[in-house]
Amino acid sequence: MRYVGFVILIGLLIVILFSNILNSAKHSVFGFVSDPSFFEPAPIVKKVGSRQFVLARLYSTHPFNYRNLVAISLGSRSSSIKPGDAVTTDGQTLIGQVVEVNPDYSLVKTIFDSEWSLPVRIGAKAADGLLIGRQDPLVTTIEKSQGVMVGDPIYSAGREFPLGMKIGVIKEIYDSPTIAFIQAKVGLDYNFNQLRELWVLSN
Repeated sequence: MRYVGFVILIGLLIVILFSNILNSAKHSVFGFVSDPSFFEPAPIVKKVGSRQFVLARLYSTHPFNYRNLVAISLGSRSSSIKPGDAVTTDGQTLIGQVVEVNPDYSLVKTIFDSEWSLPVRIGAKAADGLLIGRQDPLVTTIEKSQGVMVGDPIYSAGREFPLGMKIGVIKEIYDSPTIAFIQAKVGLDYNFNQLRELWVLSN
């Protein structure tokens, strides 16, 4: 009988120990899952030269397809995004700027907004111009003497963004003999309505 009691005592101790281990593991798992970051995937990052970009999903505006102000999936909860950050289509081509940050999303003003304007440089001679936002963006105040031609690349030159970010190319030139400047329509290498992702400059 003494041995039976001893075996029962050992069995009870094993059960209690095993139960404590299970409870500890359960609390650890529930604590981990209850952490909001458990459900948030790590941001996707890529480097283009010395610059680092974070992937953002582009919210749909269908059926209206607004292009001047769009929402992206990056917010303060999951990233260090902030107002003023440059937004690109691919890590190279500038399309807009972050203007508002919320916990789960941010708003981006694009080059299609009528209030957008940005100093730019054009072609091999780095001719100065002013990019004006609209549904068909336009570069104005280009001096005729600079010899700007169709196909010349357009780059950012304003201090709001890194110098030399590509915007597009000269698609069509509007000239008038009565003024000293020319204007040019901007050609873009993307179709906005087909964009599903954007890349936000993070450094």
